[in-house]
Amino acid sequence: GKSTVELESLGRRIRAVVRRHTGIPVSIGMAPTKTLAKAAGEIAKKNRDTSGVFTLAGREQEDGLLQTVAVGDVWGVGPQYGKLLQGRGICTARDLKYADDAWVRKKMTVCGLRTVWELRGMPCIPLAWTPPPQKGICSSRSFGRPVENLTELAEALASYTTIAAEKLRRQGCVASVLQVYLGTNRFKPDPQYRRSITCRLPSPTAYTPELIRHAHACLREIYRPGFRYIKTSIWLTGIRPRDHVQTSLFSPPGDAPVARRRMMSAVDEINARWGRGAVQFAASGIEKPWQMRRQYASPHYTTRWSELPVVKAD
Repeated sequence: GKSTVELESLGRRIRAVVRRHTGIPVSIGMAPTKTLAKAAGEIAKKNRDTSGVFTLAGREQEDGLLQTVAVGDVWGVGPQYGKLLQGRGICTARDLKYADDAWVRKKMTVCGLRTVWELRGMPCIPLAWTPPPQKGICSSRSFGRPVENLTELAEALASYTTIAAEKLRRQGCVASVLQVYLGTNRFKPDPQYRRSITCRLPSPTAYTPELIRHAHACLREIYRPGFRYIKTSIWLTGIRPRDHVQTSLFSPPGDAPVARRRMMSAVDEINARWGRGAVQFAASGIEKPWQMRRQYASPHYTTRWSELPVVKAD
């Protein structure tokens, strides 16, 4: 393995690259286990002498360094466990490292015991090279102004469904359950109405037109005239890999599913290259007067050429 000096040199190079390309300062912690690496990151963040990079690997004074990390800052220790540990006199990461295994397992389950072992340098949490698929995907926005008519609500919901379906396809999955929410602004003295409805799809899908069709059916079911709506949302659940799907008797025959997948892939590729909305469904509307107001959004200095700061000098 690499020495501490080599590891910290690598960390500084990574930090410099991130700073140069994004302008965002980051802290980097390195150690033999994930939990120790998180603790090293806390030390790097709070101690200016580290220059934002710190490694706990091979340091003789490791216990002394862990003594400077509050037990509530240990990865895997939430507020409730933090109170429990402090009540037993376990106030730092070092204290937790030497806590009694039987007591930890009884009070914090096997997950808490893994945290203790990780603090002792025993890897218990494997590296995840790719993030696991999301179990639920939500797309939701507040409107720029109250919306009353069903047509505008349907446009907004179609737009949000398109975004959720794109995220679903990005992780190679399909959804079998769809939930639609519609609500008014509870902070206004207007008549109030909030309701959601859940729909189980005939067959799991990531095909945007079909998801929009079912979302609109749900919307028509819960819509009530006479209210000033401020928000609608769609929630996709029952998510599973697209290659492990049991089709129904009414699924499209022949090559139709393959053709749908190719069409969605083409749409996603175009939007990825030219920006979201380069190709969109007519159901999402054209003018979209209901869109969220963004006049106070922070400038996108790092992602948009048009928003780069302009400096004028005499």
